[in-house]
Amino acid sequence: MPGPLELGFGLVPGLAWMIHIARKDDWEREPWRVVLSVFLLGAIAAVAVAFGRPRIEAAWPALDGEAARWLDAFAITALTEELAKLSAVALGALWLSEWDEPMDGLVYGAAAGLGFAAMENAYYLSIDGLCFETCARAFTAMLGHACFTAGGAFLLGLARLGGWRNARIFVPLAVLAAVLPHGLYDLLLTGSRALGLAALLLVVPGALVLFALQVRWARARSIAYHPRGG
Repeated sequence: MPGPLELGFGLVPGLAWMIHIARKDDWEREPWRVVLSVFLLGAIAAVAVAFGRPRIEAAWPALDGEAARWLDAFAITALTEELAKLSAVALGALWLSEWDEPMDGLVYGAAAGLGFAAMENAYYLSIDGLCFETCARAFTAMLGHACFTAGGAFLLGLARLGGWRNARIFVPLAVLAAVLPHGLYDLLLTGSRALGLAALLLVVPGALVLFALQVRWARARSIAYHPRGG
C-alpha cells in the first residue's frame, strides 16, 4: 500500500485538476465539500477495485491471446472501474439538490475519476518511485479517468434533470459513454508500442476534446437553470 509520501504525490495533481475543472462551473459553483467528497469516494473506489479484482477476474471465463486482451480491457478493467467511479458519483452527489444543471455532471464525474486516478498513481509511485512514467500519468491516465467518467456522469445528470423519465435510455448510455473510451485506451495501451502511442496521442486527446465540447455546451445552458433574479 502507498505510504504518506506516495499518497501526497499521487493526490496533489488530482486535486489540482479537480480545482481547475470545478472552477469551470462559473455560473453556480458546486460546494467544495461535495466535490471533495466525490473525489475521496473515487479514491476509495480505486482501493475497492484493487482488492476485488482477483475475484472479478475469476468470475470471467479464461481466454487466451487477443480475446483475453479484449476481455481484460473492456470488461475486467473498464467496466469494473467505470461502474465503481459512477457509483462514487451517485453516492456522493447525484441525489443532492446541488446537482441542478448539466455542468454539474461533468464536475462530479471528473472529481470521481481524478480521485480514482490519484489513488492509482499513488500505488504506482509506491512500486516504481518518482520517475518519468509516474509523472506522465498526471497528464495521461489521470485526465483519461476524469474525462471517461465525466462523460458518463454527464448523461446520468441529464437523466436526473429530466426527472428520470428517460432513465432506461440514459443510464445504459452513461455506462457505455464511460466504458467504451476507457476500454479502447486500455486495449491500445496493452498492445504494440505503436498502439500504445495511439492510446496516448489519440484516445486521451480525443476524450479531452469531447470533454471540452461538453463543458462548452453545458456552460451555455447554465443560464436556463439559473436565470438572473430567479
